[in-house]
Amino acid sequence: MNPPIARQLNLDETKLPAEIFERLSRRGATLKDYRRRREEAIENFGKPGRDPAELGSVMTTIAGNGVWAANMKLAQLRNHWDQVVGQAIAALHAGASETEIADLVERLFREKGANRSSEGQLVCFGPNGADPHHGPDGTRLREGDSVVLDIFIPIGRYWCDMTRTVFFRSASEEGRRVYETVKAANLAAEAVIRPGMPMREIDRAARRVIEEAGYGPHFTHRLGHGCGLDCHEPPDNSSACGVLTRPGMVFSVEPGIYLTGKLGVRIEDLVLVT
Repeated sequence: MNPPIARQLNLDETKLPAEIFERLSRRGATLKDYRRRREEAIENFGKPGRDPAELGSVMTTIAGNGVWAANMKLAQLRNHWDQVVGQAIAALHAGASETEIADLVERLFREKGANRSSEGQLVCFGPNGADPHHGPDGTRLREGDSVVLDIFIPIGRYWCDMTRTVFFRSASEEGRRVYETVKAANLAAEAVIRPGMPMREIDRAARRVIEEAGYGPHFTHRLGHGCGLDCHEPPDNSSACGVLTRPGMVFSVEPGIYLTGKLGVRIEDLVLVT
């Protein structure tokens, strides 16, 4: 391997999949090149004469190769994530703090070879879950609390970002209703994904479910975002995004309902367009 290329990409060459390295080395590509092309495509998106699929094309390539999604080792990422979140849920106990569980998640992922997350993990108990970006603190877990586990970390430089919500020991009738609504919205959005569709239609599929259940005002953010060499990448998976999906694109689907002073529920998957 050629260490300078790996350093340019900000990658650990000992963990870089050989097939990715060979393609990048052959073309002299760098992560900086990729980000520059991405920003140019964002700036040009929607301008007269520009193809709406252009941004989607850039987001599925590095220097002209479909190496981003094709070599992400998605099954391995999912396997690691499932194991870690399962261990985190099993570790929940009355009196546990959000910080305690967040630190556990980070440690478990590091044991599986993950890079350190620059932002840490989001763990939210009860009413704290009503803030989509609540940072873990000393809040203690109580029976009936919703527990939002938003876990995002790079493994071999590719980012894994998924969220699960569970209830500790019991759930109120309202909590169950909110959870089932969010789950239905998640499934509805994923069911419509196919190549060549504007991303705003995916957002609409999820948002419609939540609105029809009466929780429209409590779904307060976009449906998702691109994910790959950066955790949060364009294009937005949102009601304002006309980018056309393309095979190889990876992005999140993460509907949520947030009831201030009560609870929050978010379910986030990463999806691969095929």
